[in-house]
Amino acid sequence: MTRRLSLLALLLALAAPAAGQYLFGKNKVVYSPRDWLVSRSDKVELFFYPEEERLAAHALAFADSAARELELIFALTLETPVPLVLYGSEHAFRETNIIPNLIGESVGGFTDLVRGRVVVPSTGDLAQLRHVIRHEMVHAVMLEKLARVTAAHRQFSYQHPPLWFIEGLAEFYSVGEPDTEGEMLLREGILAGSLPPLDELWRIQGSYLMYKVGQSVVAYLDRNYSTAAVRGLLENWWRSTSLERLLEEELGLTLAALDAGWRSHLRRRYYPSVAARLPAAERGRALIEGGGFQVGPAALSDTSFVYLETGSGRVALARAELPRSPRRGAEARRLLEGGRDGRTESIPFLRSRPAVGAGLIALSVRRGPGDELRFLDAETGADLAAFAADSLAQIEAPAIAADGRVLFSGISPQGRRDLYLLSGDPRAAPPGWRVERLTDDDWDDRDPAWHPDGASFLYSSDRGQAAASPHRNLHRMDLALRESRRLTAGPWVDRQPTWAPDGRRLLFVSDRLGAWDVFSAEGDTIRRQTACYGAVQDPAWQGEGFLASVYEEGWYRLYRFPYAGDGEPLPASQDPTFAAAPASEPVPAALPAPVPYRLRF
Repeated sequence: MTRRLSLLALLLALAAPAAGQYLFGKNKVVYSPRDWLVSRSDKVELFFYPEEERLAAHALAFADSAARELELIFALTLETPVPLVLYGSEHAFRETNIIPNLIGESVGGFTDLVRGRVVVPSTGDLAQLRHVIRHEMVHAVMLEKLARVTAAHRQFSYQHPPLWFIEGLAEFYSVGEPDTEGEMLLREGILAGSLPPLDELWRIQGSYLMYKVGQSVVAYLDRNYSTAAVRGLLENWWRSTSLERLLEEELGLTLAALDAGWRSHLRRRYYPSVAARLPAAERGRALIEGGGFQVGPAALSDTSFVYLETGSGRVALARAELPRSPRRGAEARRLLEGGRDGRTESIPFLRSRPAVGAGLIALSVRRGPGDELRFLDAETGADLAAFAADSLAQIEAPAIAADGRVLFSGISPQGRRDLYLLSGDPRAAPPGWRVERLTDDDWDDRDPAWHPDGASFLYSSDRGQAAASPHRNLHRMDLALRESRRLTAGPWVDRQPTWAPDGRRLLFVSDRLGAWDVFSAEGDTIRRQTACYGAVQDPAWQGEGFLASVYEEGWYRLYRFPYAGDGEPLPASQDPTFAAAPASEPVPAALPAPVPYRLRF
């Protein structure tokens, strides 16, 4: 099973292929029954809602391509199409009755062990949809491989390989080596000596770290022994249900020897980073003691800010005041807590970030079949109003202008992520909401950030790149003209931009140097502002410095960093050919004629 890899991917437990625990006495809520359509290729049978037809065309192409590649990797031919069930949003996905389990925010897809059905939602990101579909298709093909191997030797029941190996296979054969966030965890684990031995991975069972360890180990085996050697472990699964024994018999490799060789590889890869990076405490000041995870700071003044935290076990919006003494932690109080009442069923920790401006605080909360944008008074914390629309399944990343207008990223029931402009007065009754869609296409547009003059804004997007590209660059839209131009260009991810109050400088997060760091831009000059051991994300200007969340020792903590205007400049683009990437919108192949779904039993 997989899920959306996002800002806080390390928080997630990418739960195992669905065979989990049932929650007695709790039923899923289905807010509106809908009809299904079915489209089929030689390798995949796709089920989807009528409004998702364009998204379904992308999904079927991703799944069919994955199936054909995996047939070669696993040396088999699929005799019947793999069932793939597609949902246009995470909310619709959580209503699924394919499994009885309640599905949490961290789950981004699963494979049904009983019938081999692959189930995935859209997050408005074609690259992520492709990743999740490929990950789950690895599960489906692996299950078919094991079933055939054991049946050929008259074994009709068997134990599955260890979860870390199953998920490692799915991650490596879907996307290859670990990405920036995976490397973040592996780097910290090997530097701190906290990675458990391979024979003790039960200690991190089901965690995101377990997925990345499995992916890294499978990559090590594939690179040093071959894809055929990894496949051979599955082809000989009928001989033993012990992976450790098969490693010795097939590769002449004990688990301890594999562990030692893999760790040696990690040390060679990550030890040199010690010379180039420092602990966050040597670059900035930690702000909050305890409080679980701390993310998404937004400055109210030079001495106060709001953020999200999990200290109570629930996600909460909190406000903190900076003490005069740097030796003391900030004093915090909760303004809004998810799960306390029906109006705030939850605060989506992976998607919601508070915004401040015009005397308001805004953030996305989950309520009923979708999201709503909740507004609070920035001074008192009083709940003022909320915005929701049937045309929006999810609402994320609000940004408030000085005059109270709000930009946000929204996902439609069709599974497309676009940018929206909201006008109205949350202090009035009624607020008089007016919403305008600023983009309307298959590009993944997110993280809008107002320029202080209110006439333009920045955002992060894959706009102008190849279909399903994992890369994101910064763009600027002129509101009057509704025209965008790209500000950065390169094979990396630039995201979470934020303007300084002077309108000349901006901060953003990028992995262009191999890890998540905060960078600044002034004109054409880009400088790295942080170089810590762990990822640094969620930058927010405060005075002449900035707030950010830093990953360290398994947690995200809030820090305040000084702004450095004299660092070594970097070019806006380190790849002169990258800006010439195709500018046309991703267009899926024609979908085989869909037909209405009919019950088969």
